[in-house]
Amino acid sequence: MQSSATKVDDRTYKIEGPGVPGGAEAPNRRMASRICPGGYRVLDSTNFKRDQAEGTFTNWVIRCL
Repeated sequence: MQSSATKVDDRTYKIEGPGVPGGAEAPNRRMASRICPGGYRVLDSTNFKRDQAEGTFTNWVIRCL
């Protein structure tokens, strides 16, 4: 299970997390720490389920500090 990141602008990224049971945010945290080693702030967070059989997907928009 791994997140993917897309650059929005100079210091802003959108992270799309995998479907995780219970909506855990650990894959997003690991990706954000890799992208922004000096720290980051979560600007927006969305949680959703596509299907009852899948886990909860968590998407973030972050800005590097």
